[in-house]
Amino acid sequence: MNDQPNLFEPLQVGPLEISNRIVFGPHTTEFGHRTLPTSRHTAYYEERARGGVGLIISESSYVHPSSLSKANSILSCNPDAVGPFAEIARAVHAHDVPIVGQLSHRGRQMTGVHSRLPVWGVSPIPCPVNREIPHEVTEAEIDELVAGYAAAARNYREAGYDGVEIHAAHGYLIEQFWSPWTNKRTDRFGGSLANRIRFSRLVIEAVRATVSSGMAVGMRVSAEELVPEGLQREDVLAILAELTKAGALDYVSVSIGTHSSVDVMIGDMSLPQGYAVPLAAEIRRTLTVPVFAGLRIKEPDMAAQVVASGSADAVVMVRPLIADPEWANKVRGSRPQSIRHCVAANQDCRNHHRGAAIQCVQNPAVGRESELGIGSIGPAPVRKRVLVVGGGPAGMEAARVSALRGHEVTLVERAGELGGQVTVAAAVGSRRELSDVNRYLVPQLDELGVEVVLGTAVSADNLVDYDPDVVVLAVGSVAAPAPEVVQQAQGVEVLHVRDVLAGAVVAPGGVVIYDELEGFWHACSAAEFLAARGNAVTVVTPLGSVGIDIPKESVRPTHRRLRELGVALRPGSVVTGVDRDGVVHLRSTATGEAQSLPACRTVVTTGSRSDVTLANDLRTAYPDREVHVIGDALAPRRITHAIREGNLTARAL
Repeated sequence: MNDQPNLFEPLQVGPLEISNRIVFGPHTTEFGHRTLPTSRHTAYYEERARGGVGLIISESSYVHPSSLSKANSILSCNPDAVGPFAEIARAVHAHDVPIVGQLSHRGRQMTGVHSRLPVWGVSPIPCPVNREIPHEVTEAEIDELVAGYAAAARNYREAGYDGVEIHAAHGYLIEQFWSPWTNKRTDRFGGSLANRIRFSRLVIEAVRATVSSGMAVGMRVSAEELVPEGLQREDVLAILAELTKAGALDYVSVSIGTHSSVDVMIGDMSLPQGYAVPLAAEIRRTLTVPVFAGLRIKEPDMAAQVVASGSADAVVMVRPLIADPEWANKVRGSRPQSIRHCVAANQDCRNHHRGAAIQCVQNPAVGRESELGIGSIGPAPVRKRVLVVGGGPAGMEAARVSALRGHEVTLVERAGELGGQVTVAAAVGSRRELSDVNRYLVPQLDELGVEVVLGTAVSADNLVDYDPDVVVLAVGSVAAPAPEVVQQAQGVEVLHVRDVLAGAVVAPGGVVIYDELEGFWHACSAAEFLAARGNAVTVVTPLGSVGIDIPKESVRPTHRRLRELGVALRPGSVVTGVDRDGVVHLRSTATGEAQSLPACRTVVTTGSRSDVTLANDLRTAYPDREVHVIGDALAPRRITHAIREGNLTARAL
């Protein structure tokens, strides 16, 4: 028996009965090719169907060429899409899971870089994010768009899909018609609420007339836009009251925000889990059709409570099911402790903003399910003694997969606990959920019988004590030396970010954090950590902004937290010297102007270097020994790379 029976009750959604209340929600993958789905889509969705979800809603597909925002976007109005869609549907249906296709048009919320067409919008008001002034669609073009929605719905019908979802959330075209922020029209599609919802009525009618009687028609909405002059929840409630009359929609899926409020639209680990559930609950109280709730629902107890409390009829999960496609089966089988929990880092699952296919911090199989997916780890042809040196994410993943393959595995970590730099990074309150990497990996080692030795260093001298056939070095990186100009400082204490987050005592008073090259979380995390403890902190970097490589969904709330804590940000500045009295001198990278900061007591630096000492020693002492170097020991990067290399290396042993 499973521990969450509410999640595994069937639900009637229009003409469909879904077997449980777990929905794999739509999201961009960038797996497409020349506007069509590919075999990567098929394997990706089949993996989640195999993992036990009740319903899959495939990624946003575009109903008109004017909405081709990326090179790998899917054009669902293209008749050539029917074949690839049908392959996806067959693969998902093989596991008795229905699939729904999402119909979308981005409107102004894009650029014409890839489409090479003018951006089509409701009014000639640019999106604040993309800043391209759109062409205001004519009534004839509105008819063309409505026909595009119908054509896309027809293609899904012919492909054997079980329904379609009309995307009216996140500031896309339909919401642009609804919102007084974006709709300034004076024709029959602007002004009053009745006029502003006219386009969506036409779309629903056209789609309903196209799909079969056995297909569901749903709609995804943002409960609020979270921008000045945008839709408020009472506006959305009024719109849905009109659009759900007479069975026009079979369900409503509730999200929040637009790309102008993307930090809430796709909240990272700093936001509370389930933060949008109350909005879904408010909508559910007013509607008679099923309502789906999403956003940061990752824990089985929370998901079950959402359904049991009546806040929603089903939960939409995206990132948790990217991280662990078997989430549903693990909960159903009373194995929640084995879930690989999403950490909501918004890094690799949001790769499409960089034009790359999505990946996952923890799950290296994403986008490679046909090679690395469920059931792909088989027994090794020869059982070996594997020694893994280093207990960070790379080492733990290498040990886990090696043990799954049947090897005899020993993991040796010189510190007194497992986790490596993940444990250090998770010391910051807003980044605490990173510890879920350890939450998954550490118990796996115990369950698989990996011998773990803590507080011990491996060297060329004591390697013979372990007598391994294979050595996997995952010893991580070391702190890079401070820039020379900081090393020469005599009036201040010089620390590294790692020292700070690991608990080094920092003197009361001013702290300058100098991020010369990193550009990621390190400086911002240390600043937040120290400012919360009462230090006056200034972050200096020659880069264009502080935390320039932090995902866009996270950088805005990060800067907001720093401002609230009084942290000063000085991008575009190089440290040129530090006086004995602690005055830090700067030079502007833009103007060359010399500046200075108030006297500080501590300078904190960033940067990492690979720790190659042990690798060199072992290769010298044991030239015939099989030695693999992975993770930061190979090159200092991110958790994604560490786990991927641990996984792939162990598969090859």
